[in-house]
Amino acid sequence: MKKLKMLILDLLFPPRCAFCDDVVPIGTALCSECSEHLRGRFAAVKLCPGCAKPAQDCICGSGLCFKGCVTVFEYNKTYSKIFKILKTDAESKISDELALLMAERFAQSDLSKLDFDYITYVPTSEKILKQKGFDHAALLAQKLSALVGIPCCAPPIIRKDDSEIQHKLKGSQRRQNAEKSYRAAKDTAVCGRVLLVDDIITTGATLNICGRLLLSCGAKEVYCITAATTLLSGKKQEI
Repeated sequence: MKKLKMLILDLLFPPRCAFCDDVVPIGTALCSECSEHLRGRFAAVKLCPGCAKPAQDCICGSGLCFKGCVTVFEYNKTYSKIFKILKTDAESKISDELALLMAERFAQSDLSKLDFDYITYVPTSEKILKQKGFDHAALLAQKLSALVGIPCCAPPIIRKDDSEIQHKLKGSQRRQNAEKSYRAAKDTAVCGRVLLVDDIITTGATLNICGRLLLSCGAKEVYCITAATTLLSGKKQEI
């Protein structure tokens, strides 16, 4: 019944591209042109294999707990609408679109040469989960898992309900907030090589603390994958 209702709504109000707002086929969230645009954003830019940022934005010197990271495109105001939809609309197909782009980038990267034991994700807090009804990072991880054939498991990590939202903070504030926002769940253990999923990497603080917690729980190695990366230099790449 729910699927029929959604189909009727799609016919009456055709879905639109999350980027350019053009009408798109039912079951999609990006038009073919915008999908190709995002897919090619870093095609001519060499990214650091450690943190998935251009040389001038590399954050590896800050000491990262994860061994490598890949990403698809840069995050900026132009693309913010995509992530707003991802974080607020569980029914949107944007998570499918982003997971597909991430799976393609994963296949093109050196990470595809490694054997991963499982995929997990940066968790949201119980408070936010109750408010929203879903975890957007979990959606990305689950859909990426189906595309690349690596099992997805819930993270042995808890985000505290009183933690501040990272995107409202800057620099050292992000690192300090990440340190106090996450903890390992009690009586949990992991093993092997883990692929950690999040939507955006900015300073790397959140992925870093979650990577450290995964290692403390027994993971052998942690690698990361995100849909986008923020260019800390503030200079948009011309490609």
